[in-house]
Amino acid sequence: MFDEEGHIPYQAYEGFSRRFYESESPLSVKSDQCMCIKVIKGEVDPSLPFYTKGGSSYANGTTRFLATLSEEDRGRTCDVCSQFGYESIATVPIRLGDRVLGLIHVADPQENMVPLEVVELLEELGMQLGMAVERTQGEETLREREERYRFLYEEVPAINIIIDTDGIIKDVNKSFLMKLGYTKDEVIGKHALEFVVPRQRERGAAQLERYFKAEHASEIVIDVYAKDGSIRTVLFSSGRVILYEENQPTGILISGIDITERKRAEEEKEKIQA
Repeated sequence: MFDEEGHIPYQAYEGFSRRFYESESPLSVKSDQCMCIKVIKGEVDPSLPFYTKGGSSYANGTTRFLATLSEEDRGRTCDVCSQFGYESIATVPIRLGDRVLGLIHVADPQENMVPLEVVELLEELGMQLGMAVERTQGEETLREREERYRFLYEEVPAINIIIDTDGIIKDVNKSFLMKLGYTKDEVIGKHALEFVVPRQRERGAAQLERYFKAEHASEIVIDVYAKDGSIRTVLFSSGRVILYEENQPTGILISGIDITERKRAEEEKEKIQA
């Protein structure tokens, strides 16, 4: 496959000797000149008998073919394959639209083993592989993005809570568990308002409703129960992330910071000043 540095390392091979693999795998579009390079760069000339309209190169008698070329031109064709005894060779582009992502390379020591109809069949396979590569890369990119967001969600010092449209807690991050002393099993599946002190539940419910309706919501201070029965004061942000599945809102992500110690310090200061 074609990498970002311009090399074409083999991703998989079957039947080639290790020596052949090691000699061919370091090929680079920046420094090498051969039929493989022309195919992956899309610089083939279909009017020549060893190139196809689909952008592939092939030969069914490399010894005879090379005998017709100058020494300089041999290095630009299939000289390495011939040195390893391959008489029939083909390099077929793995395509995604107009882009060439890599190559299918087939070779055989016998002559006439890759006729044009076989090459054209491989070209169709190359297009299918191109779409599969794009899909796989897209999935990998999505997975990497999800892992990055998961890391941020879990590791930030803020308390993060995911609540569904019925007010049920679907997930919490490490900071929530550390600050309040619960395990995830003790929290997930419970209604969010169960953790709010009774006198503030109505206000908390109204805030959740504003969140879900995407209405303006100011910051709100809520007292919540820790596992040991103590009360922690949390300042919840006015912002929230609405979560969707199939274009339907399924929940929200809300964040807050524990301001218990700050609140106590302010109360002590007020007592002293009084």
